[in-house]
Amino acid sequence: TPYALYPSSYLDTKNASSDEWVYSAEGQWSKKMTGSGLQGPPRLEQSLASSLIAHLLRDWENLPLSERAEKTTQIRGMISQILLHESSLSGPEQDTDVGTEEIGLLRRMFGVTIGSMREAFDEEDSEELKRIADVLLEKDVEDVEGLAAALFTLMEIAPRSKNSQFSRHVELVGEISSELLAPAKDGEGFVGKVVEDLKRRGKVWSLVGLLRWTLLLPQEKVDPAFLSVRTLDRLVHRKKLSSASFHAKVGVERVLSGKSATPETHDLSLFIDKLSKDIDVVKAKIPSRPTPSQFGSIFKSVHDFAQVFGNMKRVRETLSQLLVGNKDDHWRPYDEEELWQNSALQLIRSLQRNYPDYVDITGPLNASLYMIKYGLRLCSYGGLLSV
Repeated sequence: TPYALYPSSYLDTKNASSDEWVYSAEGQWSKKMTGSGLQGPPRLEQSLASSLIAHLLRDWENLPLSERAEKTTQIRGMISQILLHESSLSGPEQDTDVGTEEIGLLRRMFGVTIGSMREAFDEEDSEELKRIADVLLEKDVEDVEGLAAALFTLMEIAPRSKNSQFSRHVELVGEISSELLAPAKDGEGFVGKVVEDLKRRGKVWSLVGLLRWTLLLPQEKVDPAFLSVRTLDRLVHRKKLSSASFHAKVGVERVLSGKSATPETHDLSLFIDKLSKDIDVVKAKIPSRPTPSQFGSIFKSVHDFAQVFGNMKRVRETLSQLLVGNKDDHWRPYDEEELWQNSALQLIRSLQRNYPDYVDITGPLNASLYMIKYGLRLCSYGGLLSV
């Protein structure tokens, strides 16, 4: 698993860890929409006027008689405002730049993901991948043709990846690239435009989250931290041997020439200093782990979820039905989406509660699940708006 996928620039241009992303995402899911059972990101799309109207109409049946005159006055004022601002209250409040800004954020997030795969390519392709990632990471891309050329090159070199997970999902990489380049669709009327915008953003969120989830899913039952431990052991052993060789050479040189330093011992001293710095770098990468290891349990939990819910086929089918609907059962896509949301949340809560010492593993996985959750819920809300 590429370590570079773990800490990423999730939130705009700020460098935010997966912990910060999860914290932000959980804040979005903590409350339901006013006047609706729909929980999660859609409440951020809800009109402020709609929330206030729903608040005024709430608990009317339990209102004391002494307060009904005041309530009636408030409702009459509300009706006047609705008639006065009918056009602006015909759908959710929507800043025309929100969709563009969010697609830009997703493009940069995609760039981080692509850039993290450089080690899985040969030197020439790795440099090309860095150039592509740099284009994607730009805050504002004015050169659309340059972006298109970069993504076209990405599709050429992606199949040559040595990372089997990445090379197997080139089609997904291509679909994300196409969505990032596609112009926003114009829906019919105000609500139609909002629906198209929600579905477009929801689709890209789901696909980027799915790509990251797939790449981060551990493929072996070996804790990645142990790889750093083995690297550290190897470096410490090399430093020990080099130090012994250095002292032996210095001792021999003193006997033969009376000198304690030669070009050879100087180079060896520099090499030992470099090993010391490398050891410090590797030590900083090794997280604290409990004994016995719980990584096997994490591996089983995430793969059990991936087998039933978190796999490419299931997520893409759910997404497709939310985007185009189901002719045989209109409500089935929304029931499926709700089932997926609840199952993903159960896994997220389980990983947070049971494996606090593995947040370097579980945090990025949870962040990826929240991306998919966010995307599916936006698509679901878009579909319900068009009913």
